[in-house]
Amino acid sequence: MDSAENKWRPHRAMGAGVWCAVAWCALAGLAALPGLAGLQPARPWGALGAAAAFRLETTLQLNDAARASKEIGYKLRARLLLRPRWARDTSEYLLEFQLLSPKLYLRGKHVNADFMPYDSEWDSVGDTTFYAHWSHGLIKEVYLNPEESTDVANYQKAVLSLFQFQMLSGEHNETDVSGSCDVLYETISADVFRKIKRRCVGDEEAGVVSARRLARYSLSGQRLQALHAEELLAVGHAQLGLKLRSWHSLQADDGGLAAAVPAAPDLAAALAQLPAGLRPEPLSLRPPHDDADEDEVEDLGALVQRWAGALADDAAGAGGGAEGARAALQLLPALRRAPRAALQALLRAHGELPGLLRLLGLAGTRAAVAAAAAELQLGARDAPLEPARVFLAAFAGADDPEVVVWRTVSIARLAQDGAVLDVLRLADEARPQELAAAALLAAAAAARRPAAPAVRDAALRGLARCQDAACRAPRLLALANLRAAPPDVLLQHAERADAAAPAALAALRAADAALAGPQLERLERLALRRDVELDVRAAALELLLRRMPARPLAAHVLRELYAERGAAGHELRRVLWGLVAELPALRGLPKLLHPELRGWDAAAPAGSSSVLAREPGWACGGWRAELQALQVAAAGLLRRGAVRLQALDPANRTHDVLSVSVSPRTRNVSHIVGRRSSQVEVWTRGLEAFGGGADADAGAAEEPAAGLALSVGGARLPDVQLFRGQAELLGHVWAATASTPTPVLRALRARWRAGRVALQAGLWARARLGAAGALALDAHATLSLWINVGNDNT
Repeated sequence: MDSAENKWRPHRAMGAGVWCAVAWCALAGLAALPGLAGLQPARPWGALGAAAAFRLETTLQLNDAARASKEIGYKLRARLLLRPRWARDTSEYLLEFQLLSPKLYLRGKHVNADFMPYDSEWDSVGDTTFYAHWSHGLIKEVYLNPEESTDVANYQKAVLSLFQFQMLSGEHNETDVSGSCDVLYETISADVFRKIKRRCVGDEEAGVVSARRLARYSLSGQRLQALHAEELLAVGHAQLGLKLRSWHSLQADDGGLAAAVPAAPDLAAALAQLPAGLRPEPLSLRPPHDDADEDEVEDLGALVQRWAGALADDAAGAGGGAEGARAALQLLPALRRAPRAALQALLRAHGELPGLLRLLGLAGTRAAVAAAAAELQLGARDAPLEPARVFLAAFAGADDPEVVVWRTVSIARLAQDGAVLDVLRLADEARPQELAAAALLAAAAAARRPAAPAVRDAALRGLARCQDAACRAPRLLALANLRAAPPDVLLQHAERADAAAPAALAALRAADAALAGPQLERLERLALRRDVELDVRAAALELLLRRMPARPLAAHVLRELYAERGAAGHELRRVLWGLVAELPALRGLPKLLHPELRGWDAAAPAGSSSVLAREPGWACGGWRAELQALQVAAAGLLRRGAVRLQALDPANRTHDVLSVSVSPRTRNVSHIVGRRSSQVEVWTRGLEAFGGGADADAGAAEEPAAGLALSVGGARLPDVQLFRGQAELLGHVWAATASTPTPVLRALRARWRAGRVALQAGLWARARLGAAGALALDAHATLSLWINVGNDNT
């Protein structure tokens, strides 16, 4: 909608005379405004100086955004009488309003449904009278009965808001039942003007993605003849949220004019004549009463029984479907409200369902932690590890409990912080080291202020006491989950170049802090050190170029790697060229290189490492998917691999969805591709002899072992052991169990947003938007000892 200022803008070809005429006509059309500065009474203000009667109709309808034909709503019809009890010229009034014979009508969701009368509170309320102090277009105070119900009082305020109009030029701020909004007035004709409300405070916090609030006033002589005020709000996602439409219709009732009453001599006298029980209030809506108990609470046991099939998702090929996500949306709100005793009883009755343990962990409340600790015996020396791992892995994703937005204050995470500290205490007290590590990783992933400093201090203290890489790795991964570790500490552990170095690089990648020049130089030296394992060097190289995608830096690293002869240099150059092709800031690198570095020998080195990206063709609602893969190999054997699935929104912004990482060197390797990605990592060690790549001079060979390391939403979880020792490995090979699809990841992710938005119809709309995703990955490995080929499929 063009503003008045836009209408006044002249075309460049206009002459001065034409411009003056256009400006004069525009000013003449606004002659009814208060001198463009609010100094003179506006003509519409005079319409409030005489008694009047109106027919009032208020309508509210709402529907799912994707189902416009399935509307439900109500309509309220009444007569409204207006009487001035005191006036100062036409710029200040004490107005009396009387709402007569209100009647509620309801409409069902059937497409042909009509509004039908309904017995309601309004029938018992009957006629009501309320007052407003009106001054220069603004309602300064309203006078209501404090004993009136919140719904009735807020509707009275909604009616009063219709009579607030300043009639100023330009954009101004006003406060009414919609809250504080920017308001613009437009003159349509001598008898018609419009009021447009925009950018109301609280819309964004409540999840309003689009809003239209418009009122049209029609005058007839010195009377207000008609008023139509409409509001259209979209809450949540444009296709998955809610749409709310409301409008007021006010028509002059010539057949039932209100009887005039004698005017008081002054404002004080007029106020003294008001009924004794009335109290002044602001025009904004009264706060809603606590409606936490209004949610329909169903028996937890019955809910779990209903969704038992979706919660039994541990079998190969199961899980990851819409039923699991629906179960999360149905059960999580109830689990978050349930007390400890109810949750313990639920675990005793249905503890065999792994999906229930995940939902209980995802609830993230102190009651859930206490119930799981008691029923799973997490503090015992012989605590069952598998159920504990399932619960703690889910708790790591409980970093975003339901957020309730009230005005501009976000109330959330208070109980969550207490639960994080309870899990951190479990990490200190747990006897099995595997359980302690899992609890520390879960606490770090779920921690937010004020619990995050306590978790960070615990991880750093434990890191200082560690004597070997096996002790340091889980604490470094906990710092990765916190995403706020000191970069210098992480670089120090990465430069050790031992089994915990990849974990330190993962924490460095996940940290939100930028790396300074000296820190980038240390990372560069690590990538170029020839005495460091290939996968550690590749991780350092990738992190360096992603944090500092500068062509001069890439050219310098390429020169150093070209001078390094050997398999490692070839593989790292392949990684570098792959990153050059992926990162837009590096794509002009060949122009800066010496001719020998642009040749075939430098640009296409031998090896099998690669960096790839492709679009699988999945698209929905303007979003599309992209797969990114990184593979580091030596002598044909995979050393580290990572595959990430990320989503791109219509604005081409990237959102990590799922990453798969394969790292067959050591169980402590963790490479997080992207800062908030989910990933599955396969690690092996001691398999060089099977692949023909063992070093005869290396001394005693490592014991063969393999396992999985999982991350969901950037939260690193404990490793899962697949096999240990040659005998167990050969058992898998000859029994062909390794080639059988095996569940490696079952996870749930849920996000909630709840808020209240004030509607001009005079009520609060409470919206709770929930989204859940169920992840399931099965994997199998095919190993041929005869042709030296190994594949991993997820």
